Parts: sequence; structure tokens; C-alpha cells
Amino acid sequence: MAARRSHRIKNRKFANRPSAVFNAVYSSSRSVLVIDDAEIRKSAFNKAQKKIIAIEKLEAKIKDFQDVELSLYQNWYQLTFEKLNQYHERCRTKLRELSTFHNQIVAEHLMNNISMGEAFQRVLEEKEKYGSLGVEERQNIDQARKQRARFEEQHFDDFDDSDDLEDWDADDGEGLKDMLDDLFDQLNESLFSEAEGETKKLHDKKRFAELESQAIAENAILESTKLLYRKLVRKLHPDTFVNAEGRKDPPPWLENVWQQTQAAYVAMDLVALEKLWALTLLRLNQWNDLSISDVHSIEQTFSVELKNLKSQERQLKKSPAWGFSKASGLGELERKISLEIRHEIRLFEEESERIESYHQMLAMEKHRRRHKRDGGSSRRRRLPNNHSRF
Repeated sequence: MAARRSHRIKNRKFANRPSAVFNAVYSSSRSVLVIDDAEIRKSAFNKAQKKIIAIEKLEAKIKDFQDVELSLYQNWYQLTFEKLNQYHERCRTKLRELSTFHNQIVAEHLMNNISMGEAFQRVLEEKEKYGSLGVEERQNIDQARKQRARFEEQHFDDFDDSDDLEDWDADDGEGLKDMLDDLFDQLNESLFSEAEGETKKLHDKKRFAELESQAIAENAILESTKLLYRKLVRKLHPDTFVNAEGRKDPPPWLENVWQQTQAAYVAMDLVALEKLWALTLLRLNQWNDLSISDVHSIEQTFSVELKNLKSQERQLKKSPAWGFSKASGLGELERKISLEIRHEIRLFEEESERIESYHQMLAMEKHRRRHKRDGGSSRRRRLPNNHSRF
């Protein structure tokens, strides 16, 4: 029997990685070289596993924040700022109603080319009479309001488009040119209809071939998805599961991966199932069933996922709810949040007062015109102190 010698050879590509070596076994009587890449596979596998462990820790951390920290913070926030938030909501609702009312006035003014004072009176009368009107009259008012709302969204674009339009002048020959263009188009349509028919047939044949090829590819993906799902079921099903040590005790990760597998199969997501298959093999220490390129590809995927989770963690740390259960004092946090809410309330109140003052001025316009017709002075009256009508 020929003597066999084993040499431990370092691959130049992995010269800087002590663990990335392989064994070369060859025979002195035969030109046979067997490469044992177990060390390289194991090295790639260990790196992928480290990524998995880091991902799991971050996922658990984020889940704990969402389940515990965020819930505690929200309960504290609601109890501490209940009255202030109620007043904040009333101010915001008032401003929203005033803004809607004002937009209706502006739309009425633009649609009917009337003054803002007249538009104000029309919309105000609708509002005051609405509760005492019949069903048909209410429907008419509702329809008018909808028309104003649509006009509000569209009229600026319409005006911009109209600026680009040019009036047609019969003397500049454009009408004759358009007529000749139409005649030429009809002639082309008649001359080339047969050629277009042949072109359409060729296009239909090409399209049919493309659809047939696409259907074959889709069927192949469908079969691959079903096959991979069956393999995952054999590995992950709670009744048949066996862990890396040969025991049937289900680990904590099994339920999550099993649910993801079911969801991916329902969506027929082959990429997701491939990822879950690789993850399952790595979990079960069955790395011999994966090629080195597969493990490296999985590691890159996990690197991207880990990067995204770290970015998500950085964003969550900016939330006041982060670490809320371990906070020693809440006085400073309460003061900061209170200032933010009061600042928004002040903005709502200032804007509401501005709109109300303008509406009060529009209401006074009718009285000024009537007073002027009656021979009185046209000088504006001083606004009353209490002018919060709306």
C-alpha cells in the first residue's frame, strides 16, 4: 500500500489569517491531491456565528425597549401631562377648524371673483344656518364645500398651467399647418397600416416567447421555493426538531425562525427562505452542508443587517424613553417636555388669534359699507377687545 503523507499548507490568500489553512493529503504512487478545507470553512462559519450572536443581542435589546421602556414612558407621559395635552389638543383643533373655514373663504373669493368680505359673509351664513336647514339644503352646502376644497388643491396648478398657454391666431398660419399635419397623419396611417400589422405580429410572437420564458422561470422558482420549504420543515418542525447536541429540547430561537419560515412560504419569498435555511444550518452547527461561498455570502448579509440594527439603536437612544426604567430623577425630563408642549400651544394660539383678527376685519367691512351708504363716515371703527367669535 502506498505511503500517505499529510502536510499542513498555508494558502497565500489567507496568509494573514492563522486559522485559514487547509490540509493537503497526497499519495506517492498516485497523482491524487485531496484538499481538506475544514479549517477555512470553520473560520468562515465562526465569523458568521459571531454576527448572529451580535444581531440577537441587539434584537433583544430593541424588543426590551419596545416592550418595557417605551410602555413605562408612555404611561408616565399620559399621567403627567394629561391636562396639558388636553388643552394642547383643544388649541390644535381650534386652529384646524379656523384654517378650514378660512380656506373655504379664500376658495369662494377666487372661484366667484368676489371680495374677501363677500366671501366671508357667504361662508359664515352657511355655517350659521347649517344646523337649521333641511336634508337637501345641507347636501347642497356639503357639495359646495367639497368643490371649494378641490379648488383649493388644484387652482394654483391650473393658474400656472394657463400661464404657459398661447392664444391661436388665424393670421399666423398655425391653423393651416395643423390641418396639413392632420392630413399627413391620415395618409401615413393609410400607407403603413399593412406594414404595422406585420410588425405587430412579429412583436406578438416575441412577446409570447418572453412570456413563455418568464413562466418557465417562475415555475422553477416556485418549485425551488416548495423544495426549500420542505427541507426547512424537516429541520424546524417542533415535533421532529433535534438540536446540535442531539436533544429534542426546542431552543429560544426556534419559534421565531419557524414563524418567519411560515410567513416567507406564504409570500413565496425564495430569498427569505434561503436566508432562513442558512441561518438554521448555522444554528445547528451543520456548517458542512454549506459551501464556503455560501457562508461568506450569509456573513455579508448579516453584516448589513447588523449595521441597520445599530443605526436603529442609535435612533432609539435619542428617545426620552430609552433607559427610562433606570432613570434616577424625572424632574428635568418633565420640565423639558412641558416647555415643548407649551411652545406648541403658544404657536397654535398666536396663529388662531391672527386668523380671528382677520375674520373680524372682514366682518366689519359689511358694516362699513352700509354705514357709508347711509351717509356716515367711512373711517374704520376700532375693533372690540373681545373678538373671538369662532
